[in-house]
Amino acid sequence: TDEPACANLEIRGATFASRARIQNVFASDFGASVFKMPLAERRRRMLAVDWVNSASISRQWPNRIVVTVTERQPAAFAKLPIAGTTRYRFALIDGDGVLLSLPPRVRFRLPVLSGVMEEQTEADRRVRVQAMQHLLDDLGPQAKDISEINAASTVDMRLITQIDHHAVELWIGDQRYRSRYQHFLS
Repeated sequence: TDEPACANLEIRGATFASRARIQNVFASDFGASVFKMPLAERRRRMLAVDWVNSASISRQWPNRIVVTVTERQPAAFAKLPIAGTTRYRFALIDGDGVLLSLPPRVRFRLPVLSGVMEEQTEADRRVRVQAMQHLLDDLGPQAKDISEINAASTVDMRLITQIDHHAVELWIGDQRYRSRYQHFLS
């Protein structure tokens, strides 16, 4: 055949997504015609790669595939209970409730969100992330004083803050967070 065989894969935009996992999506395409590659199927498999929010794939003459990735943006550290224990493990969570692996040697300055679990649906986790974001937005500059937000119940939000070098858990409800927090401080 005169069709050019896939020889090059260029990955753009992947900072935290595993390049090896992205390359693995296209492993069967190397040596085959770039024009016979099922683009929709490759794109679908790309969306299953951790950290990938969206991806576009293009064929470039004569034998190159270019993958452009848009990564998910973490909103918080998710404090996830380990079943059958009193221990926790941490992951990142984005605004859509998608859990993300912690990349090595990267520091994020994000709040800790508890009250989420791996067993919950992304939609259930999304509601809790949105409730946390609403709480932090309402608190404004005082949000920097909050170390953890528990969104197990979005109608009875709890937060942990430090007062006089002591961690204090406040049950703050589901509205008027700033005025309730300021009332507590005064």
